[in-house]
Amino acid sequence: MGAVLPQLERWRAVRENEQHYGAEARERYGNEAVDAMNERILDMDPAAWGDMKELEKAILGQLSIALVDGDTTDPEAAKLVQMHRRWIGLQWGAEPERDIYLGLVRGYLADPRFVSYYDEPCGKGAAAFLVAAVEGALGE
Repeated sequence: MGAVLPQLERWRAVRENEQHYGAEARERYGNEAVDAMNERILDMDPAAWGDMKELEKAILGQLSIALVDGDTTDPEAAKLVQMHRRWIGLQWGAEPERDIYLGLVRGYLADPRFVSYYDEPCGKGAAAFLVAAVEGALGE
């Protein structure tokens, strides 16, 4: 049973992601890119999946810490950006190129679902802070 549960969790995550974001992601990035990301997630071994989920939680914690100070250029914000970009890379199979990453993160502010994902656990303005921190780290 212990070997089956992580696979079921990955399958559920892919299914829910497809339901919530699939049509938009396929329109923006194409079927091939979305299918490849889904395959990477489904093929992750339990340790890699666990690491990715832990990193996701750590990012929200780090965002909360960095948001308190409010400086998008301080070391806490830089650590946040590094963690977030790595997390995206785990899902995509490689860290995204600069401009693609910047476009992805900026897109968070256009979608209330992403704003809620960051703002609800971390505080109002967390998504905007993340975007500003990424922009600062990338020299925008």
